[in-house]
Amino acid sequence: MNGSQLFLYPKDFTVAPEDSGVILVGTCDPNWEDKSGGLWRTDDGGKSWRRIGRQGRQTFGGYFHPRHKGWIYMTLTEGAPGAGLWLSKDDGVSWEAFDGLPFSNAQRVTFDPADDEVIYVTTFGGSVWRGPVVPGGG
Repeated sequence: MNGSQLFLYPKDFTVAPEDSGVILVGTCDPNWEDKSGGLWRTDDGGKSWRRIGRQGRQTFGGYFHPRHKGWIYMTLTEGAPGAGLWLSKDDGVSWEAFDGLPFSNAQRVTFDPADDEVIYVTTFGGSVWRGPVVPGGG
């Protein structure tokens, strides 16, 4: 599936709910010299890939908000240098950190089906966090 881009340490992947050809893969740097980790995106089912996010050496995954078109959440783990959770509202062109969270290692994001303004984040060592869909809560 990823013949055009070697992913040595993939962590998680997500398929876009409206188009199965759009996939996000979170990957990690294989060593200190190689900087190939990050959040990668394909729009053609894996024929070609482009990196849309890199905020640290170990990106766990990326997650599409099901009701906010263009919104992608990126999670970092294993010693994130800053925030472990990031949001892009423009399909990965720019990113905003969820600063001030009580954890830095984030894994998966899921969405509250009853409330468009709430997300849940599983963490590495910090349990499950329930909070606002945007940094700063507003």
